[in-house]
This record gives sequence, C-alpha cells and structure tokens, in this order.
Amino acid sequence: MNIEQIIEGLEASFMLSPAKVTVLRNFGKIPFIEESLSRGTEIEIPRWLALILEKWGVVELSPDERPRLDYIAKAKILERNMERRGLRALAKLHPFFYIMTRLMIRELEDRARKELNISILKEIDAIRSSLYDVLKLRLGKIMDAALMGTVSTELIDSMTFEEKVLFMKLSSMIRSWHRVLGIEE
Repeated sequence: MNIEQIIEGLEASFMLSPAKVTVLRNFGKIPFIEESLSRGTEIEIPRWLALILEKWGVVELSPDERPRLDYIAKAKILERNMERRGLRALAKLHPFFYIMTRLMIRELEDRARKELNISILKEIDAIRSSLYDVLKLRLGKIMDAALMGTVSTELIDSMTFEEKVLFMKLSSMIRSWHRVLGIEE
C-alpha cells in the first residue's frame, strides 16, 4: 500500500470519528443518531454527518473540532521552543492535525472562490506558511528517529497519525537499505 492510500484511509477514519456539535435548530430524529436534534443541545455525531448538517445550518462544530490559524501558529511556537532548548521531542498535536488542516484549507479555498475574497486567500497563505514551518521542524526529528532505529514510546505517542505512517515507511526503507549495503542482516 502506498503512502497516498494510507493517508486516504486515515482521512476516512477521521471522517468517521465523532465530532462535538451544538444543535442550532430543531431537526428531529435522523438515521445514524439515537437522539433527536433539539436546539441548544451539545452532542457527538460522526464528523461526516456533522459537516453535512453544518452546511444545512442545523448544527455548528465545536471550536475544538476545527483547527484555526492560531492553533497552527501555536504548534509552530511549541516546536521552535523545543528546538531552541535542544529537545528532540515532539509537541503533542491533534492525532489528525494534518488532515484537519488540509480540510480547513479546502473549506477556505471553496469560500474564497464563492466570495471572491482576497483576505481568505491571504489567510490560506499564512496557514500554509505556518504549516510548512511545523512540518519542517517535526520532519527533522522524525527522520532522526527513523535513522536511529530505536525510538521512545513518548516520541511515537507525540506523532500524529500521518507522521506515524511516514516514520514507519522511512524506518522500513532505511532498514532495507542497510540490508542491501550489508550493514544489517
């Protein structure tokens, strides 16, 4: 299985995961949910359903369910601070950090197209720039861990799902390369 297929599977898993929402208007009972949707209630429903109901104006995703530029900027600051202190640890991010960010960028791109709003495009550029910085800082640590061959459970636990996939692929490639070169049996 290639990395694109694995990430696609992770995205499907993310869409099936529960999301906290606030019901904005009464909607009654719908399939997939045991309770009725009553205005003002806070419930967890599958994310894919939450996104559909949000488009219809029935629910609103909890702010914690959607990354914002400040969350990505905070991740960048955390990683830079760890780097400055010489720590090879990773800051703990949401397990689906990159998938959430990618979905947020897609939503913003759709809004920018519909609204013809340049400020949204500037926001997308700022998000991508911060995301690139986070990725660059974390990728170095992940590559180092893959080269070492042994890694702490703390480091693995701090990786996002996407990073764990990358780490496993890199480690596997490095072990294969070592075998080919006769370094490892």
